[in-house]
Amino acid sequence: MGIRSRIKSTVKQVFFRAQPQSPSEQQAPTTPSSVANQQTPETSAPAPVLQTSPPSHNIPTSDAESNMDPKVLKHRNRTISALLQLAHDNGGTASLGDLHDLAESRYFIAHKAFSDLMEEMVTKGVFQYDWGTQIATMTEAGQAFLEDNPTKRKRAQSSTKI
Repeated sequence: MGIRSRIKSTVKQVFFRAQPQSPSEQQAPTTPSSVANQQTPETSAPAPVLQTSPPSHNIPTSDAESNMDPKVLKHRNRTISALLQLAHDNGGTASLGDLHDLAESRYFIAHKAFSDLMEEMVTKGVFQYDWGTQIATMTEAGQAFLEDNPTKRKRAQSSTKI
């Protein structure tokens, strides 16, 4: 018995204890006559589902935002602001590649997370996205979001050290 076989059998013993370990412990296959002799257990009807009305106050705008850690939400808002600022600096539009590069290199949001972020921004209405040209256009809602959440700009050096 090689090491691979020993490891396999050990893993099977640890994780699959309900399965028989040797051919002598295996059960005989069930035949149609033995299945016919077995009685099926009676099942009760499922319990009725109670319908409750949603709460009348403090309904979150999205489930994703309500479950997020405040630090994550703050980072996400900074990223959205930066993406909007990039579009603003380019005349209100930006290519998907430019937005992805900024989000990945500066805010470490890439691939699936970037896709989810773009879908969220389109759903919120801060961007309109054209699938044919892959250009995102900033909307009035995006402009308002950018005014409410400004990005940090590098300060111009007003004096030099002597």
